[in-house]
Amino acid sequence: MFPSFLDRAYAINVEPIATLRKKLEGGMRIPILGTAEDYVFPGKWFFDTRFHLNDIGRGPRTEKMIQMLRNQRGRDRW
Repeated sequence: MFPSFLDRAYAINVEPIATLRKKLEGGMRIPILGTAEDYVFPGKWFFDTRFHLNDIGRGPRTEKMIQMLRNQRGRDRW
């Protein structure tokens, strides 16, 4: 899964993030769940840096992560 992205930071880094994903997909033997876009959140959801979610943002991200893991279950025998 991808880290959380501050919406403004993601907007100016779309191309480098896409390039990184392509590199990871070619060299990893584990699945990459979701997309970077799945973890783009508004600034009011962040605490002290552009990566640390506050109380408002942690719940939605956690729910999204749980759903992605549930959707993956069984596809690769875990």
